[in-house]
Amino acid sequence: MENRKRPAGETAAIILSVIAAAALVIGGIVAAVILVVGTVLNVQTKLGLWSEDYKEYIYSGSDSYVSGSDFTVDSSVNKINIDWIAGDITVKTVEGGSFRVYESPESDDPEDIMRHKTDGSSLKIKFRASGVYQSEHKKDLTVEIPASAEIKSVIINTVSSDITFEGGSFGDISVNTVSGGVMLSDISCCELDIDGVSCDVSADFAVQPRDVDIKAVSGEVELKLPQEPEDVELESASGTIRVNGAQTRLKYESDSRAGEGDIEVDTVSGDITLETKS
Repeated sequence: MENRKRPAGETAAIILSVIAAAALVIGGIVAAVILVVGTVLNVQTKLGLWSEDYKEYIYSGSDSYVSGSDFTVDSSVNKINIDWIAGDITVKTVEGGSFRVYESPESDDPEDIMRHKTDGSSLKIKFRASGVYQSEHKKDLTVEIPASAEIKSVIINTVSSDITFEGGSFGDISVNTVSGGVMLSDISCCELDIDGVSCDVSADFAVQPRDVDIKAVSGEVELKLPQEPEDVELESASGTIRVNGAQTRLKYESDSRAGEGDIEVDTVSGDITLETKS
């Protein structure tokens, strides 16, 4: 069999493609290190975890917070800020005229009971009392929001939580997590921002979002949109990217003037799936 010698231009093109792929993978690893360090420090700072093993929980203004495992607040609240350490978090829309917030299981230790305060239209929720060294402790949080409420923003900072949004209409949703999944079903929000280290994301939008920005080191990301977005940038250093059934690797970009919304997803190890319903 005769050996065909590759033309110099073809060989050069192959070499360049290999270099480009290697550069993308190396860039992904560097990005992963930066994202891990940045996310952990961000969560640590926002939660006030300052001891060597991140278990001393300290936050400012603790005297203004009220203790309670089950409470209601006025329906005029339109901003929710949750700082949680470990345990599932569920935010769901219900019929009724007031917010209800509760945790389980309830603790017999007063220092382990969650704290909260309202500041005008803002509701702030803390995992437990401030200034106490906490051992392994995990509890679930449920936030029930009346269907008539107009929520401008929900901010969640957590170390280890599975976070679920069940329906509802929101302005902005922001999640910072080290470990745990984020699932949003039948959701309406203008902006979605998620930073995670080990984090699966599943989001099914009832209304086309204006801006989606997701960064995760390890985890799969699945997005379902009502229609084609205007700008899309999907990148995974070692995962598979699927857009409406078509499969590609490493990176996908598109620019459609007919669509609405900007979508950006970056993962290091994890598949990305984007589907449009129409």
